[in-house]
Amino acid sequence: ATSVQSKGPVFGVPLVTAVQRSRVSDKLPLCRVFQDSIMYIETFALSREGIYRVPGFRAKLNELKNMYNRGEAVKLTSYDPETVGMLLKLYLRELPEPLLTRQLGAQFEGVLQYEDSEQRTAILCAMLRQLPAEHYATLAWLCLHINHVSQHEKQNKMTLSNLIIILSPTLLISNTLLRCLCEHAQQLFPGVVLDPNSKIPTLY
Repeated sequence: ATSVQSKGPVFGVPLVTAVQRSRVSDKLPLCRVFQDSIMYIETFALSREGIYRVPGFRAKLNELKNMYNRGEAVKLTSYDPETVGMLLKLYLRELPEPLLTRQLGAQFEGVLQYEDSEQRTAILCAMLRQLPAEHYATLAWLCLHINHVSQHEKQNKMTLSNLIIILSPTLLISNTLLRCLCEHAQQLFPGVVLDPNSKIPTLY
């Protein structure tokens, strides 16, 4: 169970603020609820049928949200994968600013007009480095995670297309752009691994 001293809520506040209030590691600019949820699914539920599509329990979801907002110790292994999946989606949905930011969101979508895949990837790489570190790290972890989940589609029945349709509206990113980010995640986020003891490579 991870806990931090409460410094204020982490849901519904800017990502940078949430990370300041609840980051687990100095190396990773990630909010605790986001990091915990990803690691739980990665460890216990990549093969869970319908993960991110099948709903969990609303009462448990509210309980978890309140615990994280109060900075309490949380043992996610006491909860079901469906509720943890809902928790992750709720956290992302309540962010007041999209992961790609309002300032750069339209420019990211504009990159899709380039038909050459290598050129598109190179431009996206450069643009991603303009994001705040907290946004970059969160997007990197999420795209790599979506990829991992889709690799278990024979067991979990969740194709990359299914996952994108579910998560795209939550993230305010078009289906096409989100697919591009996920399919090329290892090229776009070099050196990033889903490991709580890792660090995000220096961008600047």
